[in-house]
Amino acid sequence: MSNQRPIFNENAGLFGKANRVVMNGIIDTVDTVNQYQAAMMAAQQLLLEQRQTMRFFLAKLNTATSLGSGTYKWTYTGAPFVLNTLGSPAGYPSGAAVNDAADQFSAAINLREFYNHSNPVDGMNPTMPAVSVGPVGSTYSGSNTWTTTNLEAVVIVYVTVNTTGGVVYFFDRPNPVVCAEESFFEGGGE
Repeated sequence: MSNQRPIFNENAGLFGKANRVVMNGIIDTVDTVNQYQAAMMAAQQLLLEQRQTMRFFLAKLNTATSLGSGTYKWTYTGAPFVLNTLGSPAGYPSGAAVNDAADQFSAAINLREFYNHSNPVDGMNPTMPAVSVGPVGSTYSGSNTWTTTNLEAVVIVYVTVNTTGGVVYFFDRPNPVVCAEESFFEGGGE
């Protein structure tokens, strides 16, 4: 069997009136595709993988901003976080925020809050019994008030893109909940 590259020299109409310039261009294209076929398939696979995978990293939440009264939804800012092998108590890892501007984020969302409305909040009715719900990592300071700065939460943050190609940061963690003080002292507690 012979594997030769045909060269078209005649200007006569070949294959539906294609001349030698057209036919030689087709052969050049076939040669190029054959030469770079593995690279083109690898590039196509990378494009498919990027659309389907998400990157994630460990992060510390810094602040929370409410998305409105009664919504039980917040957006969060934060920065990458690393664990140290030694800590206190002995053997328990400690950690520190990393000054990496590439992964500092704002407007991250908590998937647990996605469907939070006045009722339900993560699947529960916040009025029976009356509870107060705060942003992840916050501290309850009484009178239905939660801190929104200096949050104390380390989460795994995922990074993906939205339909317009913008970057979206998100995590999934339950919100802190306390019984409302009034209901506890008005016979709601024991």
